Amino acid sequence: MLVQPGSGTARAHDDGWVIRSFDVRYGLQTDGSFNVREDLAVDFDALERHGIFRDMPVEYKYDDNSNRLIDVSDVWVTDGSAAIPFETSDTRPNMRIKVSDPDKLVSGRQRYVISYTVHDGLNPFPDHDELFWNVTGNDWPVAVEALRQQWWRPSLESSVSPAFRACGFDNALRIVA
Repeated sequence: MLVQPGSGTARAHDDGWVIRSFDVRYGLQTDGSFNVREDLAVDFDALERHGIFRDMPVEYKYDDNSNRLIDVSDVWVTDGSAAIPFETSDTRPNMRIKVSDPDKLVSGRQRYVISYTVHDGLNPFPDHDELFWNVTGNDWPVAVEALRQQWWRPSLESSVSPAFRACGFDNALRIVA
């Protein structure tokens, strides 16, 4: 298995906050879907914010005639123990998870654990299934200081081939002002 993380570097620049760590666990399921658990340590320092935006592409150009659609379901957000208010929206080609309490401002270190399931993310081939996924994305407005990712797969007897590689797709996280 080959996993190639995204660069974690910021394209746009947003002063005053940083992502201290971005830890991700992926669980490939026997039906070809995969469960994702992102654990983000965000440091707003002295800034007061309501939360963050988590953007991820769900529509990609496949070829000259069609686009590839990715289905994301079962979204849930916590601080590691308690639920955090969130909303999802389809802003094609992206899906946005707005992690925010409109009645509460936060500053300093915050933890956001975002869980979801990805369906239709594998590209089937006769001898293997292929997954393209950029763990951090390329459009971060701030630096990601540390990245850790873990992948696990079902047993070799499953209908999903153990030969897959992960690289490519683009996810992004932005601050909710």
